[in-house]
Amino acid sequence: MSQVEAQAQSPVIYTRGELEERLQDVNEKAKVVVKRLKMAVGMLRHIPSYLYLNTKVDLDVLEDISYRIGHLENAVLNALDELVISELKLDTDIGKYEREFNIKFMYDKQYVMPLGVVMLKEKDRVKPVVVWINYFKPIIGYSEED
Repeated sequence: MSQVEAQAQSPVIYTRGELEERLQDVNEKAKVVVKRLKMAVGMLRHIPSYLYLNTKVDLDVLEDISYRIGHLENAVLNALDELVISELKLDTDIGKYEREFNIKFMYDKQYVMPLGVVMLKEKDRVKPVVVWINYFKPIIGYSEED
């Protein structure tokens, strides 16, 4: 859904506990945004159908209204992506880590959108994990290599 520009930066190193705590905070913010977005878009989507059924407004105008509602929804989801990337300080060049570490990140490509990479420190090992978002639940999580 989102088109986030690649941000080349060094990813932050988190312990699992730190990452999960940060994800919990970001998830709370995301839930508020998505809940309000669904309510607003749901109400806005009734306008074209009402106008179609109860007035003689031109269909091109109704299509334009529907297009703009969809554009607004995408803009808010893009802002949500930017919020996650900024809050977690993600490096959005996921392919760089897959190549550098010779791994493939594991996540359900049908339901989630990968946003970027952070490094996870466990004991003496540091490894990349991909942070993703599922807009429909909404939930933000992470996956390790496959």
